[in-house]
Amino acid sequence: MNIVKDTAWRAVHVQTTTFVMLFSGLHIAINLDWIVSLFKKRLRLTSKKISPQSNNVVQTVRHVSILLITALIITSVLISLVGMPTLERLYSHSYIKEYMPTLKNGLG
Repeated sequence: MNIVKDTAWRAVHVQTTTFVMLFSGLHIAINLDWIVSLFKKRLRLTSKKISPQSNNVVQTVRHVSILLITALIITSVLISLVGMPTLERLYSHSYIKEYMPTLKNGLG
């Protein structure tokens, strides 16, 4: 598979990843009490039958469809703004080379 390491797309990827990690951590931190109580409740219900509402396939399909449509819209907007990857915006920096252990980087 040939992949073009485009600088603009790399910036979009890095910024998106940073925001997703930040807001995921905040979301988990804010809802930690609810998450813990949910796990405790689920552990207590293992011996009992779980209600059929928790296995609602239609609702799951609807949520996945909404997520896919949203991802398609965001991808289309980004392609229209940034454009397709091109060789003119080639990203040539190598983090592997940057962090290779050498005497200069801390072995000495």
